[in-house]
Amino acid sequence: MSTPLDAAPSVVKRQQLVAQAMESLEDVEQAPVEEQLVRLGQVQELLSGVLNNTDVSQLGIPGVG
Repeated sequence: MSTPLDAAPSVVKRQQLVAQAMESLEDVEQAPVEEQLVRLGQVQELLSGVLNNTDVSQLGIPGVG
């Protein structure tokens, strides 16, 4: 079943990915340092992909499947 986000223009999808990525970092400072590094690295990779117009999926966002 498709959702409204599935039909959204790519710029809207990318904005949603960025918003979800930033939300995934809300409590990052509470995590152990090693987990912080992993989560920050994942978000950095996703943001880099968005900025460079690389195909990215929600699977690249921690906590989003």
